[in-house]
Amino acid sequence: MRSNVLILLMLLPATALCGQHKNLSACPNLRKILDRPVYNYSISEPNFVEALAHVASEFQLPMGIEWVRDRRTLKGLHLTWKSATVRGIVEAIVSTQPDYASDVEGCVVHVSPRTIAGSQDNFLNIKLKRFDAVSLYTGRVNGKLLNEVQSLVSPKPLSIKKGPHGSAGSIQIGAGERPMSFEMEDATVRQILDRIATASGFHVWVVTFSPDATLTRTGFRKTEWADGKPRANELQPIWEIVTWGTDPVGYVLRNDWPRPGARHH
Repeated sequence: MRSNVLILLMLLPATALCGQHKNLSACPNLRKILDRPVYNYSISEPNFVEALAHVASEFQLPMGIEWVRDRRTLKGLHLTWKSATVRGIVEAIVSTQPDYASDVEGCVVHVSPRTIAGSQDNFLNIKLKRFDAVSLYTGRVNGKLLNEVQSLVSPKPLSIKKGPHGSAGSIQIGAGERPMSFEMEDATVRQILDRIATASGFHVWVVTFSPDATLTRTGFRKTEWADGKPRANELQPIWEIVTWGTDPVGYVLRNDWPRPGARHH
C-alpha cells in the first residue's frame, strides 16, 4: 500500500521557479500564471506525478515531467496553502523529492531528477539534425518523433525489415485541435516535445524512467509506462503526452480536477 505524506504550507514566499528568471523573459503569459496569487488552496493526489499534472491542468501550465517511478515518488501528497503563488505551489511539490528540480525552458515548466536531466544516457538529450511537421495532428507528430528516436535508441538489426513502430500510446484528437506545422534544426528530443506541448492541445508530456537504471544496448536509460507497465527493449524509449485534465498515470480524464478560475482569482 502506498504511504502518504502530509505537508501543511501556511505561507509560501513568491520566489522564482528554481531561482530562474532569465528563461521567463520570453514567456510573459507563463510568467503571469506562475506569479498568480492563490489563497486557501489544497490538493490530494496518490503520487508525485499526479500532483504535478493536477496543478498543470488547473492553472494551464505547459509542463514536461521526467521521473523515476519508485517508493518515494509513489507516496501520496496532501498539500495545503493559506497563501501562495502558482510558482510556489509547483516548487513545494517538487521539494517533496529531495533530488528533483524545476526550471523553465522553451516556455514549458520542467521537472526532473537532477542526476538524470543532463545525463548522456537520457534519450531526451539526443539532438536531431532536423525535425519537422507539416499540417499534422499531435498523434502523428508524436508518432513521427517516437519513430526517429527509437531508431537511435533501439535500432533494428539489418535482418529485420524496417517499418513503422506506431505512436507513443493512443492519442485522441482534442476538441478544437488544429494541425500543426513547424521545423526545428539541431534540437534535442526534449526541445521538440516542448514545441509539441506549446503548439498543440496536449500540454503535458511525461517520461518515466525505470527504477533499476538499466541501459539499452545503445547506452540509454530504459523507460516504462507511467503506470509501471514495462516497455519492450526493442521499443525503447516511450513517453506519454496528454491534455490538461488527463491523468498521465491512469490515462483517464480527471473530472475532479478543477478547471482554471474555478476556485481562485
